[in-house]
Amino acid sequence: MAHLFTHLQCDMDSEVEVAARTLLHKAGETSLFIRQGVELALSTMVLSCSPGRVLQGLLDGGIRHRNPVCRAATALSLVRLLQVVGVSRVLTGRKTFASKFIPAVSTLAFDAAQDVRTHARAALCLLGCHKEAERAVEKYVQLRDQSEIKKLLCK
Repeated sequence: MAHLFTHLQCDMDSEVEVAARTLLHKAGETSLFIRQGVELALSTMVLSCSPGRVLQGLLDGGIRHRNPVCRAATALSLVRLLQVVGVSRVLTGRKTFASKFIPAVSTLAFDAAQDVRTHARAALCLLGCHKEAERAVEKYVQLRDQSEIKKLLCK
């Protein structure tokens, strides 16, 4: 999969959602060899395909997965996606991206698994460096969670 994402790049956009769901499911395998391959494929997917499709694939495939390893792989991929797209573009660009990304990271920031929380909180910390972060949290996160999320934004 990593080779396909590397060489076909945006031509793989139509397959991203199915591939992400499959890869995230395989991330829960106990075999280290398989998990490393999955992580390579997910990071290549984040780098090579269109961000909107990647985001939708990650959200559909892993945010509510029962396996904490799969949720951790999702959270790590979301951090990488944020680094590729850029904080400024997420917060000031298309509203559909931010309206999906910020609630997803906010949900994962309070996950039961430590790895998931660590990656999600790293994404929130990256977002907190931008002046529009608090306004975006107020706009896209549920009212009951806003104060806790704002505390996690690094300033």
